[in-house]
Amino acid sequence: MGTKIINKKNNSLININSITLNNEINDNQQTIVLKDDLILVLNGYKQIPIKKIIYYICCILTLGTFYLILHWFPKLKLKIIGTTIPIAEASELFIENIWNRNVVYVKVKRCLLYGKISDIFPKYTNTNITFSQKENINSKQNFVLKYFIYQYTRFVFNPVTLEYEQIINWKDPNWDSIQSAIKGIESNEIYNQRKKLFGSNVAQINQKSTLSFLLDEVLHPFYIFQICSIIIWCTENYYYYAFCIFAMSVFSTLLTLKTSKKNLKNISEMSKFTCPVVVFRKNDIGDKKYQQDHEQDRDSPFKHIDSSDLVPGDIMIIAPNELEIFPCDAILLKGDCIVNESILTGESMPVKKTPIKNEKLYNINLEKEDIINSIGNNCFFAGTSVVRVRGDGKNINNEDNRDNKIRKRDLKYETKSAYALVVRTGFNTVKGSLIRSMLFPRENYFKFYRDSFFFVFILSVLAFLGFGGTIYTFIKYSVPVSLIFTRALDLITVVVPPSLPATMSIGTNFAISKLKKLNIFCISPNHIIIGGKLNLICFDKTGTLTENGLHVHGVHYIEQNKDEVYQKLSQEYLLGSPTFTNSVSTLSVYENNSYVKFSDLINHKSKNHKFFSPFYSNIIIDSSTINNLTQNELIGNNNLLNDNEISLLISKRYIDLLRYAMATCHNLNVVEGQLIGDPLDIEMFKFIDWSIQEKEGSIDGLSTIVRPKCNQNNDNEHIDKTAIKIDMQESCHSFDKYISNYGLAEINSSKNLFELGIIKVFEFVSHLRRMSVIVRRMYSKESSLIISDSLEVFVKGAPEVIHNLCRRNTIPSNFSQELIQLTNKGYRVIAVGYKPLGNIKYHKLMKIDRDEIESDLEFLGFIIFENSLKPGTKKTIDELNNANISSLMCTGDNILTGISVARECNMINKDAKVKILKFVNGTGEIDENTPPEIIYGGKTPDAQIILEELEINNKLINDSQYITGKTINYNEKSISNTTLSDITYGSNNSLSKDTIIKINNEYLAMTGDIFDWILHNYSDEQLFSVLENCKVFARMLPDQKKLLVEKFQENGYCVSFCGDGANDCGALKSADVGLSLSEAEASVAAPFTSRNEDLKCVLDVIKEGRAALVTNFSCFKYMAIYSLIQFTTVSLLYHLAANLGDTQFLFIDLFLILPVAITMGRSKSYHKIYPKAPSANLISFKVLVSLIGQVLIQMIFQFYMFLWVKHQDWYEEPENNNGETILCCENTVLFYVSCFQYLIGAFVFSIGPPYRQSILKNFWFMLCSALISILLIVMISMPNNGFLNFMELMTLPNSARIFIIEIVSLNSIISILAERYLWQRIITLFIRNKN
Repeated sequence: MGTKIINKKNNSLININSITLNNEINDNQQTIVLKDDLILVLNGYKQIPIKKIIYYICCILTLGTFYLILHWFPKLKLKIIGTTIPIAEASELFIENIWNRNVVYVKVKRCLLYGKISDIFPKYTNTNITFSQKENINSKQNFVLKYFIYQYTRFVFNPVTLEYEQIINWKDPNWDSIQSAIKGIESNEIYNQRKKLFGSNVAQINQKSTLSFLLDEVLHPFYIFQICSIIIWCTENYYYYAFCIFAMSVFSTLLTLKTSKKNLKNISEMSKFTCPVVVFRKNDIGDKKYQQDHEQDRDSPFKHIDSSDLVPGDIMIIAPNELEIFPCDAILLKGDCIVNESILTGESMPVKKTPIKNEKLYNINLEKEDIINSIGNNCFFAGTSVVRVRGDGKNINNEDNRDNKIRKRDLKYETKSAYALVVRTGFNTVKGSLIRSMLFPRENYFKFYRDSFFFVFILSVLAFLGFGGTIYTFIKYSVPVSLIFTRALDLITVVVPPSLPATMSIGTNFAISKLKKLNIFCISPNHIIIGGKLNLICFDKTGTLTENGLHVHGVHYIEQNKDEVYQKLSQEYLLGSPTFTNSVSTLSVYENNSYVKFSDLINHKSKNHKFFSPFYSNIIIDSSTINNLTQNELIGNNNLLNDNEISLLISKRYIDLLRYAMATCHNLNVVEGQLIGDPLDIEMFKFIDWSIQEKEGSIDGLSTIVRPKCNQNNDNEHIDKTAIKIDMQESCHSFDKYISNYGLAEINSSKNLFELGIIKVFEFVSHLRRMSVIVRRMYSKESSLIISDSLEVFVKGAPEVIHNLCRRNTIPSNFSQELIQLTNKGYRVIAVGYKPLGNIKYHKLMKIDRDEIESDLEFLGFIIFENSLKPGTKKTIDELNNANISSLMCTGDNILTGISVARECNMINKDAKVKILKFVNGTGEIDENTPPEIIYGGKTPDAQIILEELEINNKLINDSQYITGKTINYNEKSISNTTLSDITYGSNNSLSKDTIIKINNEYLAMTGDIFDWILHNYSDEQLFSVLENCKVFARMLPDQKKLLVEKFQENGYCVSFCGDGANDCGALKSADVGLSLSEAEASVAAPFTSRNEDLKCVLDVIKEGRAALVTNFSCFKYMAIYSLIQFTTVSLLYHLAANLGDTQFLFIDLFLILPVAITMGRSKSYHKIYPKAPSANLISFKVLVSLIGQVLIQMIFQFYMFLWVKHQDWYEEPENNNGETILCCENTVLFYVSCFQYLIGAFVFSIGPPYRQSILKNFWFMLCSALISILLIVMISMPNNGFLNFMELMTLPNSARIFIIEIVSLNSIISILAERYLWQRIITLFIRNKN
């Protein structure tokens, strides 16, 4: 993928392969739209020395204040100390990232190269440029290469376009054939050029120093505010509280530092990888020091180097048992390999890699095509594990000037190794792209955090208003200026409490501890409360919704259908029907009617001794012969075989053929005694309990041999012969004799099947949806091995595909009904076909076309696989459905399997229709003239999409609709009857991209190529109308999963992604809440990791997230009301030039507010998920009514008590008004009332159900509140003593004590009733009037 231009005229995005053109003609600026629509704006920049000197002077004069302000606004800083200049002339750049509004300053690096400019930008070799330009770029010369690195992506300056471009998709023009490419790097000049251009082959992450981490944290505005507050408190001798806040801040900073460094270290360990490798270089090229350490390479073209020295164009030698993990992306040129690509696909399934063909290598355009899709079977990807390597025995090195020792060593590299062409290195690899997506995800701006900052800003404005009022009052009382300034600043710290961040994290920290007890670990605390707003969960399938791997549920083989055709023919014969005597008519009956049916389900539990019998048929005979034979037997008087014997033999033949198909129709390999290959094939092979052996260099291509395990030795005593009591010997003898009479074959019953040899494999092709093998039987006769002259073909694949390849009369009449019943139960069904080939010479066999052999088949039956759901999956999805939280599947697996699993786990309603989006065949095809910028999903914008319906009105689809593979045709009437009323169709029943889909109880499913196409060809509204109704996204690549998450986020969804594979890392990182069920690579990227594989962890994260969100809301509102209550108290006292004492502040903050805030956040989450998520909007009418209303109530009571105390007989005026008065009647009364109001605020803002348990069940909060209430009552009732003197409180008369308790009680009742009823009534009326 390259960069894109934004076409403003039609609002479309066009991929232009890293050539960026600016919409506005501005030499100073360049806009780049990278992959995933990340927009970068490059600005040419130059620092001006005089401006820089002035900047430093200002920083010194303002004691660093100027530095801090510009640190928070880096773009302003860059403009102050420099100016923009044309990009072509700039040695410095500043880059604006549109995603996070971040500005980064980079220096342009330069290096001197010798060679052709066209070697670096080969696409301009034959483009429409001037003759002088063409001559310039194609001539060898010394030139300066300018580049910069941003987010580990290298951008190189193109002297042709005068712009910066990525070089991730670079391809050497000499890679036009295998013979040319396999020569590798042929000169030091080329090697040095590419080493400078691409850098080292190491995805190394730059570790930030501890000091850098600390500076980034400490220079945050809120920490600066805390530091200033601590200084102010110290000037007022408020040391205790200052020390406590300082300790809390240091602890929080160190904890953040530790977590951040640990996460970065984990990602670094995952990304950085080097290993020794062998490359084919005929000359002494590369690192001289490394060559000195390997003197044995001096006279050999096979050089041992470190993988960090690999460059594109190198030829890697992959020798057996030498390379474990691929260090780069490469194309296989020679030999074959089996690799494990779990890091790419998430499926721990070994994949066989085959050499690329000359034509494909010549035509492949790395800028135009995605190599994963286009040549994935010929490519290795960085991070994938090598399972097995085999050479092709051919030697490409014809030099003989080596001594015998070197020649002997090199023999392994020449004939027994695979050769691969390095195409991408470092961060340009697929793994490097994954690492970048983890390090630099799109930032998610949660509304709660945005609103909290805005709310703090409002409190700050209020603080400055109070600041102004304080100055006026203190001037009135002639208070010293220094004290006025200190008191005014102190008021700001009262209104905006520095402990707010610590208090806000209480709910989050409690949720983290709760999740930890549930074996769910969080490395990003900020994501906890985001979990409370989730409304869409994206699940991976394998290993997440389902158990890892498929298992064979059973088989349905074919049996004789005596109840239909044979019975009908017998009756016609007995009744003397004239049509029966007509042979043409009789044959027509057999050709057009199915004479077979499905057997009952057979598996190991069914104990079907026919299928698991150790005896095998030795007859190779076409079904048509069986038909005619049986027909003759029915109409004749030959009594050699009765009906039961015929039925037995026919069933035995079908059973054996299906077993042979299961034994041979695969592409399995054996590595160190372990089966390697598709897990489906492994499970199928294990089901029949055969053995497999690979033989290199076997005659007639019999490289893979399979045999029944009972043929491995003569010990058959373990076979329960009584359990398989079938009179096969007598029946076979009679049948053999009968066949011999017809001259069909010569069968000797003493000749037993020994083994099957797989001669040729036609591998599974996704668009054909099938694979096939050509097999030869081998028999044992009198201790000799006899190889059959006849060949047989076994084909397996998608049922609808196999159906179309089989003769109609070999398919049971209830094919579709049986298939739909199985798929609706969540099973994955594979159909099997068979065809005898006769004797074909080996050299002709190797050239035979697969379409020729995969036709006119005989249907053998179904193999049924189950991918069992995890025990908690269905319950989890049901609870999400009940909570109105949407869920969808995003998997790399087959789309039909995905739909089946979605139905089984209730992600899709049982009665809902599912329609698959597919391309119309023949539309949107690409050719060599197709511009690469318009190709997405392998199609051009001219492609058309159709909806293929799996079910109609909950009825089974008939054969003609389902099995032909064609789309169901609708007329106007049928369209109106469906719920897709707004869909328009073109001439090919295609779905118009101008249509907005509105679906009721219908769901869509699509594959990754369809998603990629609609992503770039639909408008945002059209795209979202499709996405929000799609429940299954299949065959999705890692980047596509990430893009899907981001598209839902753009449309207002709060998205969680739950997966377990390394291919999920990008999506896990980009999601609002990523939840990994693996402790491997995925856990590094995900904020949450569960050690329990049960999906209940998803519900736990949501419940605790909602509880934490509500708790943080409560704590925020509580801290707000606490600060405003204290602001009211202090403001009233300031009118007397008085204040609260230090011990009173200390008591309120440390012994009242802190324990109450901590304990009120310990309320447990509710036991179930409420259908409506809690609000994350702090600036809402509901929140403001509650908060402002409660503040007004508390202020009214404080004002009343402030005025009340002045009219009491025992009231005493303050002794002086110097601004330092503490001990006075107003102080004492307001202190007691405000302390109780802090408790009242905690009660009214402690939200219980439906997100948290009732506050009454919070034991620690109730205990804390009770103890503080008792302590306050005791203090009010105390006579004059040392404690009251320490607290700077006056002794009140009994009448005043009783009245304060009465007022506080009334305050409590009014606050609680208002919160529970009055505010709710006001909110309801407001909403009603608004609507």
